[in-house]
Amino acid sequence: MPKILLPPTTVLSPVPAVMVSVGDCEENYNILSVSWTGTLCSRPPMTYISLRPATHSYHIIEEKKEFVINLCVPEMLETVDWCGRISGRDQNKWRARGLHALPGEHIRAPLIQECPINIECSVCEIKILGSHTMFMASVLCVHADERYVCADRLEMREFQTLANVNNLYMPVRGFMQKQGYSVEKP
Repeated sequence: MPKILLPPTTVLSPVPAVMVSVGDCEENYNILSVSWTGTLCSRPPMTYISLRPATHSYHIIEEKKEFVINLCVPEMLETVDWCGRISGRDQNKWRARGLHALPGEHIRAPLIQECPINIECSVCEIKILGSHTMFMASVLCVHADERYVCADRLEMREFQTLANVNNLYMPVRGFMQKQGYSVEKP
């Protein structure tokens, strides 16, 4: 079957649909939803988020050099979507959505208590790319609800998160195999 040539676009998906929390005191705490995020490196652990400069949180992150990536479950979908559509300039998202801030271990940006996994991040490089700016960050620590921890490691088999697939939300559920299964000897 012949292929149809399309113009360049972002087609890698799914990508995580997360909430990012920022700020260093209650007066400037904010939450935004982000789908441009992922892993940059495993040793040392590094991640990134990419934001448009027009977002309220952009300048907070640019100044404070820290943020928290909060992984969300499907039951949080409406809050994730809402936090991506309403500006923190106009409304306190924490109060409006009934979310609770928890203190971080290494940074002043708050964790979202209702999110089962929170990743504390310290910005190490800022790269202007075009429509978005990438905030590359070191992962300082991970907080996880105890149901997702086994022997001091994350156990993600039961975790169900949200993903963005071409601007549509999708729950990510279940696993097929562990990495490396195709070459393991029985």
